[in-house]
Amino acid sequence: MKQDKHKVFIIGGGNVAKHLAWQFTQTSSVELTGVWNRHSEKWKDFPGNIKIYKDLNYLPQVDIIIIAVKDDSIEDISRRLPEKNVLTVHTSGVMPVQIIQSERKGVFYPLQSLSADHLDIPFRETVPLLIHAENKNDLILLKKLASSISNRVFHVDDQQRSFLHLAAVYANNFTRYLLSVSYQILKHKGLDFNILTPLIKQTFQNIDNQDPFEKMTGPAIRNDHKTIEKHLRILRENFPENYTEIYQILTQSIKDEKKKRDSEN
Repeated sequence: MKQDKHKVFIIGGGNVAKHLAWQFTQTSSVELTGVWNRHSEKWKDFPGNIKIYKDLNYLPQVDIIIIAVKDDSIEDISRRLPEKNVLTVHTSGVMPVQIIQSERKGVFYPLQSLSADHLDIPFRETVPLLIHAENKNDLILLKKLASSISNRVFHVDDQQRSFLHLAAVYANNFTRYLLSVSYQILKHKGLDFNILTPLIKQTFQNIDNQDPFEKMTGPAIRNDHKTIEKHLRILRENFPENYTEIYQILTQSIKDEKKKRDSEN
C-alpha cells in the first residue's frame, strides 16, 4: 500500500527555511504545499518549484507547519495561524516548545550553520535534526519527517536543546570569531591566511568522541611564560584591546583547567 506524503508548510524566508524547503522538494515522501513570508520577494530566487502564499489566513490543509523565523517572532506568528489543531513546530535552538500558540506543538531544529547560498550541502549526512513534541503521535510524525531528510535525528527536550545550542555557539560561532582574529593578525603583516589552513583542518579532523582538551597543545598548556608575554606585547602594540583580553582569558582558562586535571590525577 502506497504511503501518503507528509504535507508540510513553511513560514519564513531565511537560511533555515530555504534549506528545509529545498530538502523537502528533493524527497518523495514529503509534499511541500507552500511557503509564506511577510517579504515574499525573499523566495523569488529559490531554485525549487514552490507556491508562495500571501495571506496566513488562507493556508492549505497540511500535516505540519514549520515556523522558521527569528526567535522573537515565533509566538506572534503562531498566534496568527487560524488552524490550531495542526502540528506546529519552530526551528529555534533555545525557545521552549510552549511558546507556540497551538494545541499541537513541537520543535524541528537543524543543528548546523546554514547558508541559503549553498543549498547543495550533503544535508542528510551533515545536519543533525533535533525534534520534540508534546504527545507521542506527534513525535512519531516528526521523526518520520526528519528521517526523510537526515540520518541524524535526535529526540531532545527543551533544556537539552538549550544546552546543545550553547555548546554549538562555543564550537561554531566563537571558534569562527577566533579564526577571524587570526585572519586579522596575519593581514596586519601581509601574510596569507591559507598558511594556517592545514593546521585548522588538522585541529578539527582530530576531534572524535573524546574531550578535545586531552589533545590541547600550545604555550598555555606548557606554561611557557616568555612566549605568552611576547604574544601579549604584540597584541597590545598592534591590535584592539579586546584581542589582548581574549588571549588572557583563554590562556588563564587553559592553565586553570590543566591545574585542576593534574590535581585530580
